[in-house]
Amino acid sequence: KTFLTKEKDENRFAGVVFEIKTDIPGNNFYSEKILTMFFDLSSGRQLDTSNVFKHGFEVLLSEKVREYFSSNRLFSAMTDTENFKKYTAPEAANFSSFTFSGDNLIIYFDAGTAFDAEKGCVEAVIPVKSIKSAVSTDILKALSLIDETGTSSSESAVPTSSGGSHVSIPSGTKYIAFTFDDGPHQVITNRILDLLEKTNSR
Repeated sequence: KTFLTKEKDENRFAGVVFEIKTDIPGNNFYSEKILTMFFDLSSGRQLDTSNVFKHGFEVLLSEKVREYFSSNRLFSAMTDTENFKKYTAPEAANFSSFTFSGDNLIIYFDAGTAFDAEKGCVEAVIPVKSIKSAVSTDILKALSLIDETGTSSSESAVPTSSGGSHVSIPSGTKYIAFTFDDGPHQVITNRILDLLEKTNSR
């Protein structure tokens, strides 16, 4: 499979996904594996996790992958196994098979790794918006999640005291205002923003 990511109507990144099945009946051997390759088409370079994600990305990806499978009824009963914990642990090598499709990051796991072999190769689909703090600026720009200045699309709507976007509150309305110091933080800030978005806070 080939996945293309456009930037300004031009193909910017390409992800290629190979599913490799090996069946040797005489030796009673069968395996399913995934091989992914990800390219920056503007430079012709093949990219790996160190080019696509920011330092410490594995912590956030581990959390999101585990959330994905735990909330999926096909897999939730199998997320307490040692193999699941091992292959979704916050280690970069666990997330080296990946591609982007639309606004989603897809992480692939070989058959017999995170889950039993009969499940075959499995994938976790994670909205890039939920892991922006872990994704490189170039990818976020191509996905239109930040603009040329590096401003997040969600940040542009946040009220500020120095101009910008403000929320009108009718007189007499009770409300709570939060301020956050010592940020933004690479992981925590997006967790807070995602929580506020879920509760329709502005």
